[in-house]
Amino acid sequence: ALDECSPIGIHKLIGWLAKPTIYIFDCDFAGSYVDSFHEAGVFFSDDGRPSHHPSSSSNSTYILASCGRHEQNPHLGPTLPSQLLTACLTAPLKTSLQFLCSGFYGPSSTCLLGLDSEDIQTKLELLLSRLGETTVSEDGPNEVRSSAEFRQLNSVFTSITNSIAWSTLSAESYETLFRKDVVLASLFRNYLLAQRLLSLVGITSVSTPKLPDCSQHPLWETWELVLESSILHVIQSEPSHIPSITRAAADEVWRLDLSGFGDLLFDEHDVKSLSVSLPV
Repeated sequence: ALDECSPIGIHKLIGWLAKPTIYIFDCDFAGSYVDSFHEAGVFFSDDGRPSHHPSSSSNSTYILASCGRHEQNPHLGPTLPSQLLTACLTAPLKTSLQFLCSGFYGPSSTCLLGLDSEDIQTKLELLLSRLGETTVSEDGPNEVRSSAEFRQLNSVFTSITNSIAWSTLSAESYETLFRKDVVLASLFRNYLLAQRLLSLVGITSVSTPKLPDCSQHPLWETWELVLESSILHVIQSEPSHIPSITRAAADEVWRLDLSGFGDLLFDEHDVKSLSVSLPV
């Protein structure tokens, strides 16, 4: 039973785990665990004293927490994950679609009107089956491959989250968190999405090293519009819904959207003229 569990000291836990280590706390009052790590002296500054704001380059211990020490995880009903941080870290595109279907962000979501059912969960399943992370391959029922739409959408998501981090974080933090390790970069990119979605329901996520609040970055609006555009493209590509000439037009709009987004990143990079190049 839960009340029979024996507490584990932080230092004992750290002793069990080798560094580098990423701790993820997705529970009520998650920020209190982050505070406990700091109070236990897990993080130290260069002069050997405990540091309350460790830099990303001076430590090999990272923490992602879903909410502050006085906050509880949001419970948003059966159509959205109860552990939103975990959902963002493990399935960012699916979680974004869940929020879109539930009406938490984006414009009027008119692209969803092409779906027959008014049930949110059914809408999500339909979208995932058309846009989904994997589809059955022609090579056989046991072979799966990412759909073209999913690969394109994932590429845009990676570019946008990298751009948000690049334009917000210090050069040192960006280099450490987003360029040195593929797994670490992926987790922190997805954490930026969690920061955005949690802010929409009034929750403030916590991390070590502490990242600036990126939840209101203007590129999130771009991501939400691209997400809707991709869904519209998938729906218009259905032979039973739209004539072939319209499907071809939708393909062209999707291609131009991606091209325009690439031009936007290129222009922003020229304006800033920074020595740290934006990753592709």
